[in-house]
Amino acid sequence: QLSEFWYKQSFFQDFFWVKIGKNDASSYFDYAVNGTFFQNGGFEGITTIRYIPSYPNPAMGVLAVLNPLPYVSLRAGLYDGSLIQGVHTGVLGVFGNFFDDLAGHAFIIGEADFSWALSAKKMHGRVGIGSWGNTATLPTYSGGEQKGSWGPYVVAEQTVWKEEESKEDSRRIGLFMQYGFTSPKVSPVGQAIAVGMEWIGPIAARENDVFGFGAAMERFSLKKGSGFTKPAEVDIEVFYVVVPRPWINIQPDVQYIINPGGNGTPNALVLLLNVALSL
Repeated sequence: QLSEFWYKQSFFQDFFWVKIGKNDASSYFDYAVNGTFFQNGGFEGITTIRYIPSYPNPAMGVLAVLNPLPYVSLRAGLYDGSLIQGVHTGVLGVFGNFFDDLAGHAFIIGEADFSWALSAKKMHGRVGIGSWGNTATLPTYSGGEQKGSWGPYVVAEQTVWKEEESKEDSRRIGLFMQYGFTSPKVSPVGQAIAVGMEWIGPIAARENDVFGFGAAMERFSLKKGSGFTKPAEVDIEVFYVVVPRPWINIQPDVQYIINPGGNGTPNALVLLLNVALSL
């Protein structure tokens, strides 16, 4: 598939810029830098945001970003949101269904980002406050229909320790939190929250290794007809990324999942080994 094909135009040294074409919205909305290495889906993005255009299903869209101040970024996006109707936009061409009744399946998202740096070591922090919506008509669990769905969300992160003030790649500890909610009438997940930390360089002699720990909870819709029998799933994850060479990451990962799927499945212990090569 052709995952991305876009044009970007910047004005006044990135004071304002636009991107038009097939692209991945999760690069600009609903992301936490300090949650990069987590493998469980509850950490990768706020699961109340239904079908944000991202890999493996990016979509045609228009993204506009305004940076009025060095610590403020305002972002808005309009995308083909037909994935919520079962259309796999990733395997379609560049335009997908963008020009085919967009009003019936538009994915709209906006986020205001505020950032700061604490102390002389420039320990960066950030909070992003956003909201999303999809104009598609969706079936409700009660058997009716609802025109559109939407929900707010917030993402916050903060570096709490840094070894050297001048190096951006210095050993450091970063925390993050993300939360969102939406209508449980049409969405399987009504609320989602995740918190975690990543420690880059936990051992002085291995400054590129990463240790991480976090917990995520998804509260399921208990509306009649939803199929869920448990109110929530809780995911606990711990990992360690070994970087023996700059071009390879080896990540043992352990997860314990309470009430997986919310349907009475027994608690699960998940062991992963992820290897990533950069060639």
